[in-house]
Amino acid sequence: MAVAALESGFASRLLGLMGLQRLEGLTGDRAKNAEALRAGLAKAFKTRSRDEWAQLLFDKEACVAPVLDVLEASKESSQDV
Repeated sequence: MAVAALESGFASRLLGLMGLQRLEGLTGDRAKNAEALRAGLAKAFKTRSRDEWAQLLFDKEACVAPVLDVLEASKESSQDV
């Protein structure tokens, strides 16, 4: 999953949707806490498949998107034409 929840509102929404409210205190100083946030998110993302997370977080304004492999990306791109 690609995470770009940089603003506090998006980060709070993402952490809430993922059940990670305990990590919200780390978002105040992201430079200092980047590794702890990354580790917490990585651990949580391992609890479900990419597609399960994508479905849960889709259209929730959490600034998260699934990372597609080459074949998936080429299918997506051909559907846009």
